[in-house]
Amino acid sequence: MEKIMVEEPSRFYFDLMEKYPLEWKAYSEMNLKCYESEHPEYLNEGGKGIEVCERWRFDNPEGFINFLIDVGPIPDNPCECGGEIKEASLHLIKGGMYGGEG
Repeated sequence: MEKIMVEEPSRFYFDLMEKYPLEWKAYSEMNLKCYESEHPEYLNEGGKGIEVCERWRFDNPEGFINFLIDVGPIPDNPCECGGEIKEASLHLIKGGMYGGEG
């Protein structure tokens, strides 16, 4: 599995990371587990051939934006959302597999 090289994030991305820190953590961890061989979970993800869809990958300049569009923001308190979290969000929170439509 190849390591993904990414350009320095733009100011817009930094603003998104600040506004959606939980989503950024899920997004970045998902990519790191699949492509960063030094990540502790790499052997269970990328080491087994699991990849992130091109639409959500780090090397896609719109990857995080696409992730937010497809998955949606995580509610401030997921326990009190009344079932409004999209199934994909729950799957990511619980450490599920990665992918999206694209």
